[in-house]
Amino acid sequence: VNQGFATETNHVPAGSLGLVIGRALDGGLHEDFELVNHGQMSVRFNLEVAMRSDFADLFEVKADAIVRRGRITTEWLSRAASLRTSYVNRDFKRDVIVKVRRMASKPVYANGRISFDIKLEPGAKWHACLLYDFRNGETIYRAPRVCIDKCLESKTAKRLAGWQRSALKFNCSNGEFHRFYHQAVEDMAALRLPIEGTDE
Repeated sequence: VNQGFATETNHVPAGSLGLVIGRALDGGLHEDFELVNHGQMSVRFNLEVAMRSDFADLFEVKADAIVRRGRITTEWLSRAASLRTSYVNRDFKRDVIVKVRRMASKPVYANGRISFDIKLEPGAKWHACLLYDFRNGETIYRAPRVCIDKCLESKTAKRLAGWQRSALKFNCSNGEFHRFYHQAVEDMAALRLPIEGTDE
């Protein structure tokens, strides 16, 4: 929920807006933004999502000795509501393409932020999807196209559920230990990388 803040038209009280962000990773990344006005008055404000991409070498990051190489460029396509950040270093090329979909208001891009003009009546909801596609040279890893409420139908989610079903089952009179064990199975499942043939 929000802290209190001022807008051009009025003051939005603390706790009157609820924001839920859902994420599904399957190749690319799908983010769902769901905003609800729990207050008693209509609100209008800008919601900004800051966008930054870093193509630093993993080994340099681990060694805390990052050397800037190559060239990063960013391009906003207003009509397609798409932001492409590209990195080129000699023959090494990478891209992050962020597409805004299912938005209730048309976004704009400025100063490293995708901005939405939000207008919400009491009890109303606002929704937008951000789809992150990753390009690794010639290969594109596309974001799931369905929203988070449908992500359990994805191939990765079904494989994850199958893995959880195959984990050891037992009954125990100690309820606390039972909860710890099931939490550990969920945690281990969340740490698995969805790479075909390597996640068993």
